[in-house]
Amino acid sequence: MITKLFKILIPLLIYAFGREFIATLQMVSFADVFQKIFFIALGGGFLFTTIFIKTHGYLAILAHELTHNVLGVLTFNKPIALNVEANSGGYFAYQGKQNILSVLAPYFFPLLTVFIFPIYFILASSGAEVYFGLLGATLGFSFSIAIRQGKPHQPDLHVFGITWSYLIILFFQILIWGLLISFVIGRIPMLVSFVKMSTDHIIELYQIAKALVMMGLDMIKG
Repeated sequence: MITKLFKILIPLLIYAFGREFIATLQMVSFADVFQKIFFIALGGGFLFTTIFIKTHGYLAILAHELTHNVLGVLTFNKPIALNVEANSGGYFAYQGKQNILSVLAPYFFPLLTVFIFPIYFILASSGAEVYFGLLGATLGFSFSIAIRQGKPHQPDLHVFGITWSYLIILFFQILIWGLLISFVIGRIPMLVSFVKMSTDHIIELYQIAKALVMMGLDMIKG
């Protein structure tokens, strides 16, 4: 069940993080070798996956169901079944309450990319090119599968209502892509800046809304 407060927040979050995401994209520079490698690998991973990995093939379904599984565990649910069958689909069953993350994660959460991300902190500088290449390629892989599997007939998208599901997916896609691209551009300081600036946009919207409400109240009193 999506609360009324959450329904109000989602469009605001999309605006705030989307605004900073666009600003972050404008800072991309292919003169930087790591950014260049990342985006070339991203495009290559996306094209390879789209062309050679079937939407309902074993690998795509396995990635989908594993993402359900991992987010189910991370949101304190107990997995009890995981089934994958090529060309016929799969399912994930767990004990606990349904939540947005465990249900919709396969459409925005790049599982392989998230597993690779922490390697940076133990990586020797000589392996940075390979690291950013893998980061981009796995993100392209996940994004290709997500957009092909996230069609309106998908049962997952009807759990919370298809319109709200797409809006939630859009927000998390913006958030995750923004965090990753910020990291590629300027590592942790840039990633932190992305979150801070997005938060500032939310505060700015709140202050504008508050001012408009106060103005309306003054007009009613007057």
